[in-house]
Amino acid sequence: MEKKREEKLKKIEKQRMEEERNREKERMKVLEMQQKAREKEEKRRKEEQKRRLKIQQEQEKEEQKRQTRIRDEDKKRAELQKIKDHEARFKMEMEKLYEREERNAQIEREKRHALCQKKGQTQRAKQVVVNEVTSSTSDAAVRREEREQRPETALRRTRKKQKKLADESMTTFE
Repeated sequence: MEKKREEKLKKIEKQRMEEERNREKERMKVLEMQQKAREKEEKRRKEEQKRRLKIQQEQEKEEQKRQTRIRDEDKKRAELQKIKDHEARFKMEMEKLYEREERNAQIEREKRHALCQKKGQTQRAKQVVVNEVTSSTSDAAVRREEREQRPETALRRTRKKQKKLADESMTTFE
């Protein structure tokens, strides 16, 4: 009986040991599964972080491009405004110059008219221009040239040229 009892005890002990090993194996499997799950979760988290970082970098790059484009557009706008301001100033200066020349020409006409009326002349007086010419072969002689000079015509031509140049410069800016 004792033998049977010992065998029974051994059997029970063996079963208990077997159960203990099985539980240990189960626990190890569970631990392995948990470890794998943690690793898988860590890998997924890293992938998500990489994806977010990539998206953030792309957004920053796009923002930088947008800022650069805006800055370039602002520079262009400022340059165009500068050119327009310059054109406007130039046009105003040309108009002032034209008006000043027009006034001067009118004053000159009025002076001539007053002189002509003083002298009793109604026609334009011929102006005598004296040109002194010295020649090495002959004596110093004074030649007189008589020619009709019309300063208002010359002024008109000059003003027309200036106005034409101003108009051309305005069209080239546009």
